[in-house]
Formats: sequence, C-alpha cells, structure tokens
Amino acid sequence: MLDLNDFGIEGAIHVSTIRQLNIYTAYLESEYQEMKKIRHDYYNILLSIAGYIEEKDMQGLESYFKQEIFPICSRLQEGKPKLGMLSYLKVPAVKGLISSKVLEAQGLGIKTIVTISDTIEAFPINKVVLCRILGILLDNGIEESRASEPSALEISMIQKENAQLLIIANTCRVDQLPTLRQMEEAHFSTKGEGRGLGLTIVKELIGTLKQVRLETKIKDNWFIQSLAISHR
Repeated sequence: MLDLNDFGIEGAIHVSTIRQLNIYTAYLESEYQEMKKIRHDYYNILLSIAGYIEEKDMQGLESYFKQEIFPICSRLQEGKPKLGMLSYLKVPAVKGLISSKVLEAQGLGIKTIVTISDTIEAFPINKVVLCRILGILLDNGIEESRASEPSALEISMIQKENAQLLIIANTCRVDQLPTLRQMEEAHFSTKGEGRGLGLTIVKELIGTLKQVRLETKIKDNWFIQSLAISHR
C-alpha cells in the first residue's frame, strides 16, 4: 500500500491526484455501462407500454406505470451520485478532490448531497493548502458519518461578493464525541495510537492564512464545519 508520507508534499499531492482520477474514471466507466443497460431496457419498456396503448387500456397503463415503471425510475435516481452541482465549480483541483470524496462516501452507503449556490471561478488562497484542509475535513466527515445512524454528508459552497463559504456537515454520534478542544490537540484520537493529527494540521494551515476562518459547531446530530474565505 502506498504511504503518502514517503513522497513528500509534492509527491503526495501527485499520488493523491492519481487516486482521485482513478476513482472518477471508474465512476465514468460505471455510468457508461449503466447507460448501455438503460438504453437496452428503455426499448423493452416502450414495447410493454405500447401493449396497453394498442388495447386502449388507459387504466391498466396508469396502474402499470405507477406500480412498475415509476419505482424503477426512483431507484435509479436515488442510486446516482449527486455530482451535477460540481459543474458550477471551475477550480479543477478542488473539483477533483470533492468529486472523489463524494464518490467514496456514496460507495460506503453514505447519503451525500452537494450544493453550490453560484459559479465559483477561483479561490483567493493557495489551492494546495485549500485541498489539504478540505481533504482532512472531508475524510473526518466521511469516517464519522459512516459510523453514525443515519449516515449523511452535506457539502455546501456559497459564493458571496467578497467571500466564499465552504460548509462540510456530517451526521455524528453526539454522545461519543470528544470536546472541540480535545479534537484540536495534537495526536488526540479516538481511533488509536498514531492517529489524530488531522485537525491539528488544519488549525496550523489556517493559522498561515489571514483571510481564512474555520468555525465548528454541533447541532442536533450534525457536526458542522464552516470555512470562510475572505477576498480582502
């Protein structure tokens, strides 16, 4: 197994990018195969509908559609990764990271929603640093939401005139969460020895960026982290 620490920062970013591309390529191949299946089934479904039309059995057609066709369409829609909103994100590095994390989360059975309010052309901070921050926050969100019930992850991006707001919210086990102060301590982890550097790294990275602020809160059974990036 590859260890990103063996490659240094640049090598780690390169390896991480390759992984993201591999995940996204696998998704595209899967979508292509799914489209081929749907195209094949589509013809057969039309033929089945045509039978009701030829018999002028509108009541039977309505019943057939509600009981047989509509449930199939709903299942297909529920199973599709919600990546459409990412077309509003025009920053390839960040888009690649988020798309791969969304696919990873959905592959683990986590209900994932991506919402982007408006087109985002660029971020006023170093893209590598931003990807490192988002990568840690998303990894933590995926890991915790996977262990909680229900299991959900929401990613939101809001473009304002002089700022951008990136929100990562995941369901969590409220009764098992450490305090926010404990989470920020180096090496603190509920997952065993040698873990727990993630949020410490995030805090250090944000400390080098004057126009970035991270707010963390817990509401109901949601763990919410809001990253505000000012353009000034």
